[in-house]
Amino acid sequence: MIIINPKAGVYPFQVKMKINPTLTQASIGKGFQIGQKGGNLSVDFDYAKSLSDERRPYQGFQRFTSNILYSKTIGENLFTTTGFGFYSDLDATKLDPSDAQYQRERRAENLGFKFNTNIVWNQTSDFFKFIKLNVSVNYARQKGYNQEIKGNFGYMVTSAMQDGTITSNRKEDIFDSTGQQITNASKLDPTALTNILPYEFLTQMSTYGNPLNVFTKLSANFFKEISGVKNRIVAGIDWKTDVNFGKGKVFDPLMPPSSGLRMRPYSDIPALNQLSAYAEDNITTEIANREFMLQLGVRADAIQPGRKENRTVISPRFNVSYEVIPKIMTLKGGWGITAKAPPLMFLYPDKAYFDYVNYDNLGATGVMDDQKLSIITTKVYDTVSQKLKIAKNTKSEIGADFRFGQTSLSVTGYNEILKNGYTFGRNFDTFHQFELVKYKTLNNRPGTYPELAVDKTLMSF
Repeated sequence: MIIINPKAGVYPFQVKMKINPTLTQASIGKGFQIGQKGGNLSVDFDYAKSLSDERRPYQGFQRFTSNILYSKTIGENLFTTTGFGFYSDLDATKLDPSDAQYQRERRAENLGFKFNTNIVWNQTSDFFKFIKLNVSVNYARQKGYNQEIKGNFGYMVTSAMQDGTITSNRKEDIFDSTGQQITNASKLDPTALTNILPYEFLTQMSTYGNPLNVFTKLSANFFKEISGVKNRIVAGIDWKTDVNFGKGKVFDPLMPPSSGLRMRPYSDIPALNQLSAYAEDNITTEIANREFMLQLGVRADAIQPGRKENRTVISPRFNVSYEVIPKIMTLKGGWGITAKAPPLMFLYPDKAYFDYVNYDNLGATGVMDDQKLSIITTKVYDTVSQKLKIAKNTKSEIGADFRFGQTSLSVTGYNEILKNGYTFGRNFDTFHQFELVKYKTLNNRPGTYPELAVDKTLMSF
């Protein structure tokens, strides 16, 4: 995790530059006061260009950022900071003239806007100390591009997306020797197209993303001392939304980067919403003139509230320490559960597409171009797991801290168990049995596809 706090307040005009063989960076900024009671405004700009290796000038990264931050104190207790930022970066591997064999090229462009505001209300009561509201919004326009020459193909591909679609490389419907129709794309998936790939071709794929991230958090701090027991309490609630309005991966469906790949817009994936609430009490006191500390906390998370995919989880934890020998030895221990929400790729995974060959004579000797025939059956499977649970990591630990003058030593033993972790894998539910009909050539016919007959029926998975 990287926490960035933009510089706010009044500060003089600053210019910074840094140049070395792999990095060029420049930044300027200034913070100034708006009148006597108008608050403070700070503005900064930053540009950086870097190379991963100066011997490879075709691989580089560029970034430009700008931030405007307004801060103001209202009365004696209310403080607010509001910022607006713009950023743009380009991570690219340009076409290397020496890479004529593969012609690899990659670009990742990212242009975004961000807004955030913080409002802090301080109190002087014996219990309630302050309440804080944080709101942040981030929107970006992303574009990626990849190209590469790939080989060892020479087979037929299809863009069919309906389960059970049978397509061929020919425009007309295909029938066997008994007059039984084999292909069904004209009825089941009329938009399906097919193409016979060359043995070597240039694959090109663009990726378009328009992510929107919204985060709101309301938190409060309290403090109370009762009979020598100090209680520092933190509590809060937050809401998080992540959604993408982009077109996703875009490529020529008849020249795909890999077999079985289909296009799916990111905008078809629902937004990921998460509602959380937490509370924590940090207790400090003395027992037998030795410091005793106890931290008790609990967090509740609701994933996709209001939807059928909703999940909820409670994550308790505690940490304890006791100073056995003052200023020398402290024993400590803890136990807790950390939960991780399922990413969108696991909550709403893409369907799985498999293309099975029923017949193919593309590589057969003596077959003319007008006699070539390839027949493919497309199977489509839903990959959503109804048994998906929130991943939980349970950790227990015990240890001791020692201090001898300027020397300190910490010894910790722990046991950590992760349950319901997320991954793509196989189990019994991933196997689906179906009948795949294979055809054979009875005889070749000049100017058209061969006369076909059923060869055998396979039980495929």
